[in-house]
Amino acid sequence: MASSLATAGKVHKTAVALVPPRHLWPHLQAIRVFNDKSFTRWPPHINLLYPFLEPATFAEAAVVCQQALQSVDSFAVNLSELSVFEHGRSCTLWAKPEAPALLGVQAALSQAFPQCSDLSSDPSRGIQGFTPHLSLGQWRTRAEVEAAERQLAAKWQPLSFEAGGVVLLSRQGFADPFSFHYFVPFGGRPPVAFRPPLPYIATVGGGGDQVAASTGTSGGSQPASDLRQRLAGIGAATPDGSVWNFAFGANMSPRKLNGARGLHPLESLPARLPGWRLTFTHRGGMGNIVRQVAGDSPMAAGVGKEERACVHGVLHRLSPSDYGRLADMEHEYRPLEVQVLPHGGTTPVTAVAFVTPEEKRIAEGLPPSQRYLTLLQEGARHWQLDAGYTAWLEGLTGIDGSQRGTRYYQTAAGEPLPALPKIRTGSQQQQQQRQQQRRRRPQGGRGKLEGPSHAQQA
Repeated sequence: MASSLATAGKVHKTAVALVPPRHLWPHLQAIRVFNDKSFTRWPPHINLLYPFLEPATFAEAAVVCQQALQSVDSFAVNLSELSVFEHGRSCTLWAKPEAPALLGVQAALSQAFPQCSDLSSDPSRGIQGFTPHLSLGQWRTRAEVEAAERQLAAKWQPLSFEAGGVVLLSRQGFADPFSFHYFVPFGGRPPVAFRPPLPYIATVGGGGDQVAASTGTSGGSQPASDLRQRLAGIGAATPDGSVWNFAFGANMSPRKLNGARGLHPLESLPARLPGWRLTFTHRGGMGNIVRQVAGDSPMAAGVGKEERACVHGVLHRLSPSDYGRLADMEHEYRPLEVQVLPHGGTTPVTAVAFVTPEEKRIAEGLPPSQRYLTLLQEGARHWQLDAGYTAWLEGLTGIDGSQRGTRYYQTAAGEPLPALPKIRTGSQQQQQQRQQQRRRRPQGGRGKLEGPSHAQQA
């Protein structure tokens, strides 16, 4: 190791990891979204060194990784089995990577960075050897995690990919998402630096993730733009790493988004989502969107044919940190990538919409609370959404929130629908500190959507 790195300290905001290619993410994210407390911060990953060195050392550290891994060739990784870790107060369910070469990769990296060998040698935690794993979620008790393991194992489909290198990751704070700084290919090929770093954007996929399985994460001679897409997906869509969120519910209202939630988009503009319709089928009668199917009835009399075939809302461009906070707040929804059309435009934008899974929807036809409905109406007026759509919203009648009966808290089939635990929101003190920081930030304004951008360098 270079002398300047030999004495460098390690931090829990950086890591060296193996990250599966994007085409496998939907399978993994579908499990992680409601079970993994790290879903909004960590991409699917197999940690090799964690904690690691400060981000300021990454340029030098990437070269050391290159030298340490120069004799390693690309190899297959199979995720065919599930297993369990039992901790003091919780249990973790994880996918077991079947790849003997992983042990050699981790050993070579630990030798190159001896102060960062916590995952293979940490007597304080009883670690006496490296156990490669890809975490899928946490449960409170052994009985709960074993029940989850049995349920998932019954429908688990083995996943395979080619490992072609490692990534150097970092985050700014505990609640912030990790970003990809370097990709270091195996075989001694030069590291690829990402300028600026590529943020991890937590979604379950839905658009643009179906990259051919043969691409893997081999890097090497692959074009830099392809490598960016395979690693970060939607996180590589904009030059600054920001992400578009399609708001169709309360987050259309500035009073809710900027005030109560303390989020300030970099820009916002009205938009529509074709092929979907608005319902109030989320637990408690909150907003949700569902795909249009043949035979769907019109939303309301007086709304034109085109308006019936889409949901109108607002595109908010968020920083990766603000998006991560929003995803934590919307922890009962699945963040799905959808194709949204800005008002007056014909070129779709990939955005994230928070959608309720079918198995967690309540029955259709129940009116929302008036308090919630008012936020939608405010937002539609503020952003001057389609006149027919706005009129339809204005014509809806809500009820007092205290009058919501049991049907608002059970599935359409009549099964109880308990609230999901807030596993990703952190402590109350952390929340208060983050809220104070957000309130000090300047507000973004209504903006003009720029055309698709393509980074000129990795």
